[in-house]
Amino acid sequence: MDSVHSKISPDSPESLLQRRKLSADRLESIALTAVLAPVRDEFDAVIRELETSLTAELPTVDAVSRYIAMTHGKGLRPALVLLSAHATGTINDDVRSAAIAIELLQASTLLHDDVIDDSPIRRGMPSVNARWGNDVAVLMGDILFTRALERFVATGSLPLMRSAARQARLMIEGEVAGRDLRRAPDFSESTYFDLIRRKTAALTTLAVEAGVRLGGATDGAITHMCRYGEELGIAFQIVDDVLDVIGDPEILGKPTGQDLRDGTVTLPLIRALAAAPANRARSVRTIVEARVTTDEQWETIRRFIETNGGIASALHAARTHARLANKELAVISSSDARAALGRMLDYIIKRRL
Repeated sequence: MDSVHSKISPDSPESLLQRRKLSADRLESIALTAVLAPVRDEFDAVIRELETSLTAELPTVDAVSRYIAMTHGKGLRPALVLLSAHATGTINDDVRSAAIAIELLQASTLLHDDVIDDSPIRRGMPSVNARWGNDVAVLMGDILFTRALERFVATGSLPLMRSAARQARLMIEGEVAGRDLRRAPDFSESTYFDLIRRKTAALTTLAVEAGVRLGGATDGAITHMCRYGEELGIAFQIVDDVLDVIGDPEILGKPTGQDLRDGTVTLPLIRALAAAPANRARSVRTIVEARVTTDEQWETIRRFIETNGGIASALHAARTHARLANKELAVISSSDARAALGRMLDYIIKRRL
């Protein structure tokens, strides 16, 4: 009996697309493996403990927790905690606990984001709010947030607890600011960077700081590594915003153009508007201010962004921030972990582009 795959010609567009995706998966897996190599055993142990910790006595909490464990991401932020500790000191129990706390904190923010955005999909799977409702998603976000704080408190590091509280506040403030901007889109580059410093870079900075503080780094190393974490977070978000324009929806796990459909203006559009003729820029601004509601409107804006160099310019900005992050690593003693932190920047810039 012929299978579905056997009916697809090896030279058909479907087969070519399938091979391209498999190749992209392999390349990304190889790149991530190289990043994790110096801390592979510790990373695997952290992910196992994270998944084990996502259980509960209450049936609904347990069901949602297990679902979150099944659908969590690649673990880049826990990897940052471990690599930063390894590059500047040692990996100990507190470092491992902080790595789990970072992933719990990230998961809590995603649950709340999905409720705010009314998102039906997360990483190609139904979101928690889509499966269990907004009330359960909000409460689960709160539970994960408090679990993260418990782990930070358990480390006994008052400076880290202060940083965790501050960075969590910045993330929440960034979410509030972003929501306000949806009602009145802001095309200012300074507003954009202020927002991503709060929403994305705050968490990557905290991940790095947790690793270096708990791993026993010097004050000087802590300062430079925190700058590394912030610049990495900025580069990460810019690439995310580029992928929202030109990424593969099947790989992204959501349609492209979701930011603009939600009323969020990102760097590719900001740079394209700055480069475009005034009359064309005005017409696109009008569409965005009224809210993008159709596929035709999104396609018009997507072409506008590409035609006016928005993608290339945004990627140039991402690479600039990656270079700034790499400069901060130069003050850290050479090691396999420091090299991996440099590879992390390459991985972030090149993912799925």
